[in-house]
Amino acid sequence: MFLVYKHGQRHGLIPRTQEANPLNFVRQSSTSDYEAITITAAKTFEVLQLMPQLERTLTLLIAATGLRISEGLGLQWQDIDYGKQKIFVRRAWTRGEVGKPKSRASKAPVPLHPVLAAFLRGVARPDAVFQTRGLDLSSERLDGKQPRVANMLVEDHLRRRR
Repeated sequence: MFLVYKHGQRHGLIPRTQEANPLNFVRQSSTSDYEAITITAAKTFEVLQLMPQLERTLTLLIAATGLRISEGLGLQWQDIDYGKQKIFVRRAWTRGEVGKPKSRASKAPVPLHPVLAAFLRGVARPDAVFQTRGLDLSSERLDGKQPRVANMLVEDHLRRRR
């Protein structure tokens, strides 16, 4: 919101004074009662082994490469160059549709570690790596209209069920 007012000031729609931007007077607490929990490598592997193969492979992909889940879901086999050990991000799977990656920087190739390559080879899918014509890792709760996000993986596999 602050940037919207700055944009208005830059284009002469709002006076260029501090008082003209009401967001200068808004204060928000930056503290949280959230406490991160660190788990051991052994526990991490235990959790990964409990995941279905596709979710486990997607989790390893995003952890090893830093890709967004939507970029991982958009991967097709021709995007993976095993010889050059690179993954090329050419599309994203968002809200049930294939689209462009979020930014130009997203399109830069990322390294493909041999261990990750072995996991990817273990996924036998005909066209896209993680989704094919309606069968995908999109959120089941949202009828496939939104890709899985990290907090969904945490809820499904890390948090204790009540």
